Amino acid sequence: MSLTVRIFVALVFGLACGFGLAFARPESVPGVTAIADVVGTLWLNGIRMTVVPLVVALLISSVSSVADASTLQRVGGRIGRVFLLLIAGIVSFTLTLAVTVLHWWPPTLAPLRSAGPGLAAPPPFSQWLTSLIPANPIKAAADGSMLPLIVFTLLVAFALLRLPAARREAVVQLFQSLADVMMVILQWVLWISPAGVFAVSLAMAARQGLAALGALAFYVAMLTGIVAVTTVAVYAVAVLGGGVPLRRFAAALAPAQSVAGPTLSSLAALPLMLDAAERQLGYARATAGLILPLTVSILRPSAPVAQIVASLFTAHWNSIVLSPADLLTLAVVVTLMSFATPGVPNGSFVVMIPVFQSLGLPIDGIGLLLAVDVIPDFAKTILNVTGHMTALIFIHHAPAHPDLTAPSAVGRG
Repeated sequence: MSLTVRIFVALVFGLACGFGLAFARPESVPGVTAIADVVGTLWLNGIRMTVVPLVVALLISSVSSVADASTLQRVGGRIGRVFLLLIAGIVSFTLTLAVTVLHWWPPTLAPLRSAGPGLAAPPPFSQWLTSLIPANPIKAAADGSMLPLIVFTLLVAFALLRLPAARREAVVQLFQSLADVMMVILQWVLWISPAGVFAVSLAMAARQGLAALGALAFYVAMLTGIVAVTTVAVYAVAVLGGGVPLRRFAAALAPAQSVAGPTLSSLAALPLMLDAAERQLGYARATAGLILPLTVSILRPSAPVAQIVASLFTAHWNSIVLSPADLLTLAVVVTLMSFATPGVPNGSFVVMIPVFQSLGLPIDGIGLLLAVDVIPDFAKTILNVTGHMTALIFIHHAPAHPDLTAPSAVGRG
């Protein structure tokens, strides 16, 4: 049984136990939920302790490894711009759509946790802007101020590229080793995720009753709907901006999507994407062979969609009003973090924690959102595959690199 299935089973079992406890033994709810809260907090803390070193190590090692790859020297700038613009466009579109949905169709939800002290007034934009450069990066990491920490980490990563290769290699290897160590710890923590999800879901169901089901159902419907609409928008971008006929683009994507959806893996669909790029879209085999593996490894269009929807939904669930500066922070953080998602099952869950921390959102419900994520996973994987082929189209049309834009000799036009 896969980890995703075990987590989902733990969610269902936890909700059932919580509902049963609330209706059959309501006097036992405080004692049982106190124990469940301890278990859930220990599990969440186990993940939180890996977040800062993992994000820092992944960003530094990823930037260095991509920039140093000799195969990317000719087209690296073009690939980077297309990746960034595509993710930024998806972030802007998703943020607008999610805010609109919650404004016009807001669900009535009981708060996930007890209301704390009133929120402080949002800082002025000038203060938000100056906070992007941390005076003390270590303090920013300790406080969970992820956006300043990410800015500092990227500065370090790009500064490393200015050093001679011999001196840079030792530092890069150190951070790669740190990332590997954190991934091992993360695998251990994710292995016990069913226990953590069971504890969190039991406590929520016991406290909120059937209202918990309504909250999770709304989240699943909202996320699935926004992912579907975003996928349609990416199709439009490829057709209108990339100049590829809709019928040809859809026909090229269909085989890869038919494999990626059920397997929940865009990597499994990579061979079909390579074949379709060459035989149906007429791209050179060398071009598709260079670009598509990179997009599958680095580009995750569904990640910012899931993070934005989860963040706005959690804020609404806890009656937290996000200021324009908060929304701008959210947009910047999810854009950058989409390139640092660990390549492990449910790795996007880890990335969601620094996103929540950057907005001051409670992370109590992240485990629940992770557990029900198996339902919209099909739609998210379809979006990833669509984004990968769209990125290929825009990178392929790079006028500065005519050697990469020649169609394959066996292409069908």
